[in-house]
Amino acid sequence: APVVLKFWEAAASMTNAERSAVLKFTTGRSRLPCTFVLTGLGCSDDPDTRLPEAHTCYWRLDLPDYSSADVLKAKLLYAAAHCMAIDTDYEAGNLAVYE
Repeated sequence: APVVLKFWEAAASMTNAERSAVLKFTTGRSRLPCTFVLTGLGCSDDPDTRLPEAHTCYWRLDLPDYSSADVLKAKLLYAAAHCMAIDTDYEAGNLAVYE
């Protein structure tokens, strides 16, 4: 699938720290060995406006069919850095992370 090829192109251009963040976002683990499933995320609107979806319990990453590997990389790194709801270690009112 084209989105899988774009993912690997984006991953090849990431630093090790960025790859680690993507693994953590996708699987809940920041280091190998782990495996995960890439799937396309169908959407009727512009895929470049959507963020990827991670299902950590299933180690699955759903990716919209972005227009380029660069867009995929930017959206994936944004999600990995800012989407903390999967951890549920935040306070919904102010997103303060518990130490």
